[in-house]
Amino acid sequence: MATLLMKFSGPLQSWGSSSKFETRHTEKYPTKSGVIGLIAGSMGLRRNDQSITSLNQINLAIRIDQPGNIIHDYHIASKYKANGEFDRNYVTNRYYIEDAIFLVGIESDDLNEINDIHSALKKPYFQPFLGRRANVITADFVQGIFEEPLMQVLREYPWQASKWFKKSRKDMTHLEIIADAPLLKNESRTIFMRDSVESFSQDHRKYNFRTVAQSTIPNPDIPGAHEHDVFQSFGKEE
Repeated sequence: MATLLMKFSGPLQSWGSSSKFETRHTEKYPTKSGVIGLIAGSMGLRRNDQSITSLNQINLAIRIDQPGNIIHDYHIASKYKANGEFDRNYVTNRYYIEDAIFLVGIESDDLNEINDIHSALKKPYFQPFLGRRANVITADFVQGIFEEPLMQVLREYPWQASKWFKKSRKDMTHLEIIADAPLLKNESRTIFMRDSVESFSQDHRKYNFRTVAQSTIPNPDIPGAHEHDVFQSFGKEE
């Protein structure tokens, strides 16, 4: 078992799972389709490459170290007729997450696969971005490869929030976890998300549903957090 950690901490991020037409929403945390798209692009895979779907088998979990805020922006898009004459303008509403930090981990039994992904992220074929092309990654984007299982790494890895956030949230004893459902045992809540990739093709994008588990784990940087951890059995490996 091998785990690869990434840190999503750009100034703006956007992770849509159900956006349509002129309104582009964002989830409050990265989607699996977004993470797979980032990995696939870094590996040089094209949108219509069917091998992308194999990446759905990689286990994914996200630790929300700094939740951030949802902000709204709008853009004007112009439409022109076939003869080149102006038709009308569209107002498009777009949503972003600002000042958020996520610790994103993937896990696989295939060490070679994890090594290949790690190499691609360090030297990407296509520029990676955090949901939209304008949302840049940071220098500490790739955190490294670990031998331990993903949930163990997320329980032990240092809190990645900004200094100003840590100073203002010294009472943040637990961090939220969003993960593929099999990674969390006896969790308190599951939801369905339509972000399992079937095709990124611009002619026919297609996604399936997957089961996502939501829970919390003790903040590894706050002493005593484990003493009051009501979810202490979650995520333990069998």
